[in-house]
Amino acid sequence: MIESIKILGDFDKIITFDKERNIGKHKISLVYPISNQPNFNFQTEEKIEEKIGVSFAKDFNNFQECLAMDKNSKYIVCCGFYDNTFKIFDIENFKMIQSISKHLDIVNCSKMNWKYIVTGSQDTTVIVWEIDLKEGKVKEIPKHIFFEHEKEVKSVAISIEYDIVLSGSIDGKLIFHSLNKGKLIQSIILSDQKPISIIKIIKEGNIITFSENSNKLRLFTINGYLLKEVKCLQNIYSISITEDSNFIFLGGEKGILEIRKLFNLEPIQKVDLKEKIYSISIIEKGFLIIGFGNGELNIGNFIERN
Repeated sequence: MIESIKILGDFDKIITFDKERNIGKHKISLVYPISNQPNFNFQTEEKIEEKIGVSFAKDFNNFQECLAMDKNSKYIVCCGFYDNTFKIFDIENFKMIQSISKHLDIVNCSKMNWKYIVTGSQDTTVIVWEIDLKEGKVKEIPKHIFFEHEKEVKSVAISIEYDIVLSGSIDGKLIFHSLNKGKLIQSIILSDQKPISIIKIIKEGNIITFSENSNKLRLFTINGYLLKEVKCLQNIYSISITEDSNFIFLGGEKGILEIRKLFNLEPIQKVDLKEKIYSISIIEKGFLIIGFGNGELNIGNFIERN
């Protein structure tokens, strides 16, 4: 099964990743014979497919949140390994650049931008790491370590623009920290108190969270004010947001692709794709590449157009 898909910055290559640590780089080409109806040519690049890192921890199952890529498409961060590390790989050849150990238990989740990495662990801590831009490596002395969670951390998010680090734990606690100062801003216990498995910071300044088991999707302001809460049709494994922030795509365990308006989370379309959906990435307006539980990829346009 394909657990994660990452689109490279030039949009002509994708990275695929599965729970056996198989990672591959693939080519995509788009041809437009008719307006708004492109054909896609998909192929695997030769000799760019292999296992990365060491074995995952025995009970690790947070695969959708364990792989992160920087915005410049140079590096990949992967966690979940039995040795409590997270590891950084060069995206060109998947060779390991660094293996960093600071957490005292399995690293559950990671997010990355051009300057920072944030990791969350089963040891309940959240750590912010700074990237040495000259060396192209992570400084092994953390910028911040946060201790406010009482249960293991399931998801994280980071934004330089909004000076914020978000983390969600299995007891439904959503915690806001200042990225620059490392100070606690606020802590919110969500009403269902279920594991917060996905956190997204939207470029306009809102926040999306999903809580597994209760299937609750929530929209917050950047200050933590709850704008909307809805119950999804399934447990969601992957969320993707269009570049214009108008639509949100959700896929999960029942194989239903849910499409909603982002500003109010109202449903506009659902497509039964039959297989479990583990990963969704947007190639361009309305066009998605979807990874299924049976290992297949599907590319198509799923927004109805007038």
